Amino acid sequence: MTKLPVILFLTLGTLRAFGQSQIFLDEGDIQLLDLEFAPVAVAERQLGVSLPGVVVSPPDASSLGISLYPGVLERWHAAPGEAVEAGAALATLRSVEVLEVQQDYQVANTELTLARQQHDRDSQLFDAGIISRRRLLESETTLGGAQAALRSLESQLMVLGLRQSDLQALLAGEFDLGTFTVRAPAAATLSHRAYVTGEHVPANAVVAELNGNDRPWLSVRVPARLSPLLDVGGSLSTAASGHTLTLRQRDFNIDVLSQSVEVLAEFDGQVSVVPGQLQTVVLHPRPGAMLIPAAAVVHEGVESLVYVRNPNGVEIRALSLIPMGDAYLATSGIRAGEQILVKGAALVKGIQLGLGSDE
Repeated sequence: MTKLPVILFLTLGTLRAFGQSQIFLDEGDIQLLDLEFAPVAVAERQLGVSLPGVVVSPPDASSLGISLYPGVLERWHAAPGEAVEAGAALATLRSVEVLEVQQDYQVANTELTLARQQHDRDSQLFDAGIISRRRLLESETTLGGAQAALRSLESQLMVLGLRQSDLQALLAGEFDLGTFTVRAPAAATLSHRAYVTGEHVPANAVVAELNGNDRPWLSVRVPARLSPLLDVGGSLSTAASGHTLTLRQRDFNIDVLSQSVEVLAEFDGQVSVVPGQLQTVVLHPRPGAMLIPAAAVVHEGVESLVYVRNPNGVEIRALSLIPMGDAYLATSGIRAGEQILVKGAALVKGIQLGLGSDE
């Protein structure tokens, strides 16, 4: 056995670990044990964890053209890549079910006309004292019901893409019965046509997908262990291009299988990406997070410990740490500038555990 290990063994036997929170060391002990300390630094923005993400449309933006009724796609009015205004026609479909609604609308309009004529006659007869108030109230009720029925059918047809001019043409017999139009819910660019002309489209099917003019978002699955970094308003960036994003939404439910949570981040500026495109993103530390070198950390059970320099030696301090590449992040429990042990931590842990002591 060489002289230095003997000295270290004797030193371990004489140093005191008080209450497992303080180890007394003087300058001579530190030099003999060849311990090195370094100041804790604030984590820089260049540091981060790389994660896979996928480009998505803004969650609150209307980006789908949906067929509410089944039918056969007769015509496309816009090509992929074409910019369209809100309400612009995307596709025309022909549907037996829609034909029935349009015919019901025509019948309801006729019934409303008859009910209005009957009410006008009854009003005149009542004013002349020929009929009772009860008879007039009955015609008023019939008129109100006819008006409500027509408004209901009119609303259904407008949801199907018919405009007021189309409704007038429908009542005049000048409309192509059985057709309806899927329209753009907002100003956007048509990115995908889900069906081809002549193909049957089920009810409630997505016929067209659009990219809104708003900035796109990214959906990222983040390991649950990194949850302390997920502050709304936090910073991310794309690994290749360096585009910056701001975290806007996070899910608080952890996926059982992947042990991850979903976050949504918005690009801070206009970027040339489309929904469905994969991006590698970097999740950055929250402002004020401290960088802890891996060499400074020792583990005891489930606890992560560091040794902080003080006038009496070192304080044994347990921290909640987040793995970040080849280092750790601490979001609380330690301040920038505090001196932590970065060389000899395993040796000091031996002192902490009483190795070499006769007690």
